[in-house]
Amino acid sequence: MPEGAFFHHERKVFALKTIGIVQHTVFSAAGTAVPWVKARGFRSLHRRMSEREPLPKVDEVDALIIAGGEMNVDQEHLHPWLREEKRLIEAALKQGKPVVGLCLGGQLLAEVLGAKVGPRGDWEAGWLDVDLQVKPGLAGFEAPGRLKVFQWHGYVFETPAGATRLAGNAWWPHQAFVWDNLALGFQFHPETTLAWSEECANDAELPKTGHVQSREEILRDGPLHQPPLQRWFERTLEGFLIR
Repeated sequence: MPEGAFFHHERKVFALKTIGIVQHTVFSAAGTAVPWVKARGFRSLHRRMSEREPLPKVDEVDALIIAGGEMNVDQEHLHPWLREEKRLIEAALKQGKPVVGLCLGGQLLAEVLGAKVGPRGDWEAGWLDVDLQVKPGLAGFEAPGRLKVFQWHGYVFETPAGATRLAGNAWWPHQAFVWDNLALGFQFHPETTLAWSEECANDAELPKTGHVQSREEILRDGPLHQPPLQRWFERTLEGFLIR
């Protein structure tokens, strides 16, 4: 995979028409990104890897949204299509097509750009704070602030070389990054729906140690924090993808 500092691509300006959405499992959907794509009038090329659907071809899409999933970036031996997906992300970036990565999607994006990705040793789960860094001209990051986001991950990425770190917290400083205004990676789940956060809260494998909330805390905080997170994410997508 290419190293971020030496990753060359063509800069293109084009009308965004088709957005490819890659969903890895039934449990981890693309959440609020899906109705946003529909509401903006874009064509959605939605591929579900759990249904063994083929990945979109790079020439079929103008942008990619890569969702989360229970598998990890280093499990190509269990999920051979991960190799093909990394090649798809690389090809999209080389053609100047924007890619948004959500949790696992962000980890795949970071690895393609040459960053280290691996297990943190414990989990981050629940409605937790991240501190936003300023990135002039990038919607959602115009000013410093604190945002309550939904976390559900045990693996983490580092910010790729040549990218700008956009968010972090005391548990893990690399929570979001942007690279060359083409790659936008999130460690957290900005696409979270209230229903999915409640499903996570009721998961029998809800993590008990690490930077985590209890079931009761997740259920309590969801109705308060999901609506503003959705509004923030939609505005961020608007600014990043529609140029």
